[in-house]
Amino acid sequence: MNDIATSHRGSVGQLEDGRFFVLFERQTPHSIDHVWQAITNPEQLQVWFPEISLDAELGGQFKIWFGGECDGPAHVEGTVSEFDPPNTLQLGGMRFELEENDQGCLIRFSDILNMAQDMAPIQITDSVLSGWHRFMDALQAHLSGEPFDRDVPEPSYRDVDVPGKELVTH
Repeated sequence: MNDIATSHRGSVGQLEDGRFFVLFERQTPHSIDHVWQAITNPEQLQVWFPEISLDAELGGQFKIWFGGECDGPAHVEGTVSEFDPPNTLQLGGMRFELEENDQGCLIRFSDILNMAQDMAPIQITDSVLSGWHRFMDALQAHLSGEPFDRDVPEPSYRDVDVPGKELVTH
């Protein structure tokens, strides 16, 4: 078993139309407003998120560059389809939902995957889920004011048991 904390692993699901999605839920001790700024302020996004250009408003434009050896689309762009401060931000298939609670803020991040049909199913967990795991770790470090190396390798999900993995390994 890999050393990735169970609570940070994320999960995989499948929509009725056959597309897969990844989902992370991370609890942070920070306020919802602090987290909202981290996911919508372009200067803060540059610290922890893939390269991004964002007009943080409903109908605003966004462009994201994943770069490197990316299994999915290396460049994604579109319109901000949901913008409800400080609770919901939707960028294409990527969605942040923030919920204030007694411990601070619960972050729910999901990404609906629009990937090539010939992509090996294991790549969804070993590449996509592990990639978002790395960026969720970067977000948490950024929120805490901790340094984070953007070039740190993604964790390996090959031998990690995550909910829904059986959907993509058959």
